[in-house]
Amino acid sequence: MMEAEPGYVVIDTETTGLPHMHADVGAVQLGMVLVWQGMIQDSWQIMVRPGRWPPPDVYLQALAVHKLSRERIEAEGVPPLVAWNAMQAYWARWQAIVPVLHPLAWNARFDVEILARLAGIPGLVFPDAPLGIRAKLDTAPGGCLMRAWQGWRKGQVIKADRKHVKKSLEFARKHHAITSDRPAHDALVDATVAGEVLICMQKA
Repeated sequence: MMEAEPGYVVIDTETTGLPHMHADVGAVQLGMVLVWQGMIQDSWQIMVRPGRWPPPDVYLQALAVHKLSRERIEAEGVPPLVAWNAMQAYWARWQAIVPVLHPLAWNARFDVEILARLAGIPGLVFPDAPLGIRAKLDTAPGGCLMRAWQGWRKGQVIKADRKHVKKSLEFARKHHAITSDRPAHDALVDATVAGEVLICMQKA
């Protein structure tokens, strides 16, 4: 009996700041896409209304990046646990179609910390994910697509260029000539671009 082809749920978050800056930093937007059979099959996004806000100086730095105003978040967002439960419901919906799903994030260390705060699950981790790519390391350690991409690209470039392999999703997007009609630092946009990078790696 053949094993079912795995799918990948690529997740991204936008936040009220960087996690190390304040204990009250949390998610304001979640986005995720389902990558399966070499395509993005579905997507989901939600706005989150934080239960607590970090100090204004912390949030203003985040605002400069994602442009999500507090007024919009308060008006359109749902409470953190409502967002988490909705995310789990969508995951279950996808898993009914694709039984084997691996969670991924471009910068998993960042996004998993934010999801742990959102769900109230200290120590939340993503498992290592096999990616089905032609590379010495065919795995996203801890679900980190950025680390997997770095390892994959080192095998695609001449040795002298290896020290210049960059980490940003924007750099990877340009490297693969992935286009987007919406600006970066939107959770769904970034999850979609990361999913497209995964597809490019798998097809190479």
